Amino acid sequence: MADTSQTTKNIHRHNTSGIIFASIILLCIAIISLVITLTALGKDEAPPKDDSETNESGNKEENKNPEGSEEKPGEENKNPEGGEENPEQNPPAGNKTETLENSKVYRGPLILLSESSVYSRPIEELITRSSMGKLDANKVRSQYGFINLSSGHTGDFILKDRNLFLDIETAEALRKMMEAYVAETGHKNIWLRNAYYYDSSEDIKTTPDINEALLNSHAAGISVDLQISTANGQIPLKNAYSGYPGAEYYDWFILNCHKYGFIHEGNTDLYSTFRYVGVAHATYMFKNDISLAAYLTAVKSKTAQDRLVISDESGKEWWVYYIKAAEGESTDITVFGSLYYISGNNTDGFIVTIDTSGL
Repeated sequence: MADTSQTTKNIHRHNTSGIIFASIILLCIAIISLVITLTALGKDEAPPKDDSETNESGNKEENKNPEGSEEKPGEENKNPEGGEENPEQNPPAGNKTETLENSKVYRGPLILLSESSVYSRPIEELITRSSMGKLDANKVRSQYGFINLSSGHTGDFILKDRNLFLDIETAEALRKMMEAYVAETGHKNIWLRNAYYYDSSEDIKTTPDINEALLNSHAAGISVDLQISTANGQIPLKNAYSGYPGAEYYDWFILNCHKYGFIHEGNTDLYSTFRYVGVAHATYMFKNDISLAAYLTAVKSKTAQDRLVISDESGKEWWVYYIKAAEGESTDITVFGSLYYISGNNTDGFIVTIDTSGL
């Protein structure tokens, strides 16, 4: 009889060897699969090629854009000559837009009057001083933007009559200037001869089509004629009579009027004329000894990004720039902060003045 126990042992040994061999095969397959998988993942997760350079501290620096490519937002874009930042890439913060009707080009203290660009207030508003004096004060203020100095000034100058009107802003500046004049000189002998005027009976044609009254800033209510009041009458601040001790009065106004926004426009045998333009502009014209026409030409090259910066006598900083009137009925004007003033130039655009204390 065969040995059945030995047969059983041989069968068991054979089965065990087969299992071990199969396990080894499966393990090899698993290892190969794992290697293939890890290789594929390594390729997928590899960082993209970085052409940037590494600085000494180990931080990577972004490559400069090639010539002709766009700059990244917020980066400096130096001009070819190494000057200031390109303003289009670096506009000042806090800007907003004010929309003005293009008719405002012909309004404001910086209008320049000439035969090719006369004062253009609606003809129904160009009335004589005496006629304006018959109007209600509220109507004078709301319709014309004027006040009557007989009820609005502080008594620091003498009025020629009760029908003297000025633009509201100009009147306030005149009040401050005259208060300073009295405080610094101790005199109250300044006679205000003229403010706003338009007298159709005195119209003089410089050409067949030009009314001389419309070439005068008095028609806009932004100029005054001053005289010295003496026992012998009133004479101009710049004395036309030899020996009269009035030069110190004239000198005070010449040296100080810009602090209150006025420029000296000249003298006649009767009076000296001062025109209001605003503190920033008057200061620049005084310090650089230039005319209003020359100043407006200079400002035309300035933009909201490349502004003219002016410091007045008190140290306050002002920004000034020009915006050309757009086609159509209105123009969008870039302004900054809460204190800004916009004047037309009477031809083709607007002068924007930013009081930086409002930023």
